[in-house]
This record gives sequence, C-alpha cells and structure tokens, in this order.
Amino acid sequence: MFAVAHWWHLTVLIDTAWIEDQDPMIAAASCVLLLVGDAVLPTPSSLLLIALGALLGKTSGAVAGFCGTMGAAVLAFWIGRRSTVLLSGRDTKADSSTREDYVNRFNVLVVMVTRPIPVLAETTAVLAGASGMPWGKFILGATLGNLPVVYVYALLGSSAAANRVLIFALVAMLGAAAAFNVFAAKRQTAAKVNAEAAVDSEIWRIG
Repeated sequence: MFAVAHWWHLTVLIDTAWIEDQDPMIAAASCVLLLVGDAVLPTPSSLLLIALGALLGKTSGAVAGFCGTMGAAVLAFWIGRRSTVLLSGRDTKADSSTREDYVNRFNVLVVMVTRPIPVLAETTAVLAGASGMPWGKFILGATLGNLPVVYVYALLGSSAAANRVLIFALVAMLGAAAAFNVFAAKRQTAAKVNAEAAVDSEIWRIG
C-alpha cells in the first residue's frame, strides 16, 4: 500500500504539504481522520501528529493526536477480533492451540511499547484482537503507549520541530520500544527452546 501511494503520487498519504492550503480546523480534522485510517492506510502518522501540534498547539494538538491514534488502535483491534469471529467455525485443534499461544503472548506491556513504532503498532493491534485479548487490557496498553508519543510529537510541531531535546526524547522512546521487542523475541525463543528440551527430556525418561 505504501508503494501504491507513492506510485500514484497520493500527496495526502505521503506528506503534509496539502495542509498549508486548508483552513486550520479543516486541516486538523482531516489529520485526525487520516490518523484513524492509519489502521488500514499507509498514512504518514508521524508527520500528521507534528502537523497537529503546529496547527493547534501542544495541548490541543496532543488531544487531537490522541483521539486519532486511539481511533486507529481500536479499529485495528476490531479488525483482528472480527477476523477471529469469521474464522471461528473453521478452527482445528492446531488453530486453537495457536490462538492460546497468542493470548499468552499479547499483554498490556507489548501493546504499550509497540505503539510508537509505525506499521508494527497496527500489526500488533490486529494480532492482539485476533488473539482474543480483552478489550480493557488492549485499551489500557494503547492509552499508555499513545500518550507520550502524541505529546512529544505535538511539542515538536508547536516548536517548529527545532527543539533538540524533544527530538532526542522521541528517538530514545522509539529506540527503547525497538530494544524491548528484540529482547522479548529473544526471550520467547529461549523459552520455546527450553520447553522443547524439557519435553524431549521427559520423553527420554519415560522411554
């Protein structure tokens, strides 16, 4: 979808230059709608959040950005949940086992730390919905993950993206989230290897 947007030169899905020609409130409302659509469209969410800060100021921009990012999170989660409902009648025992594995894998912390990472945030939300994760836990994780992101971007926008401290904070936040995901993946792999080794050992003992 990113390739299609660039191939067809869909400016609204590539950059935010079109905002300059719009009424500030109309532009802000468009940004929020595009942020919600980020669940299914390749929208430049980072640029839109910065634009909201420039249009509305740090506080109102953060609130608008939060509404947009939460809308995208809820939509992506609903898509995942709906896909589970549609496929539930075709489940096999293997499918049920896989779903149980996903239920154990997705929790509030995983949702929270993936929110700042483009693409991964929406993917995680869809998979969390498909896993059967409770709505309450997902909303909590998405809220905790979105709040610092939208506030930092709004500050960047309201200060014309010239504050080095804010840029450093944003980079650090993205880096921390990425590092956590790498750590979680390695830990999960190690746990799987240990579990398989334990099963093999038990089989050997019984044999």
